[in-house]
Amino acid sequence: MNILSTWLISIARQEALITHQHPDVGSGSALVVMICRLLLEGLSFQETLENISTQAELKTILSRVKKAQLSPDGYILNVLFSAFYFIEEQTPMDKVFNFAGSPNYCPIIVGSIRACIKSKF
Repeated sequence: MNILSTWLISIARQEALITHQHPDVGSGSALVVMICRLLLEGLSFQETLENISTQAELKTILSRVKKAQLSPDGYILNVLFSAFYFIEEQTPMDKVFNFAGSPNYCPIIVGSIRACIKSKF
């Protein structure tokens, strides 16, 4: 992992602590930031997850997300699991919003990651 990646992970974790006092939220935020970064570098979603699964800073949170569940409860691990599920299944955004309800950030994560997948630099 390079210095930019380390810096991005640190900033994402710090930013998440502004509103949430749980380390899972900071790690989840860092995971999403690095997913977006790797997608913008041209990796596919699956290649991105494979790459992250080898990074010491993020492999634990990714492993925990993979063991979470499809749920609209708003818990960060379930939010990320659900977002990844909807991305992989190419679920339309209206169904993602209906699933999540108002207190769940799953649609925001799905939209952000999909925008990075579609972006061509």
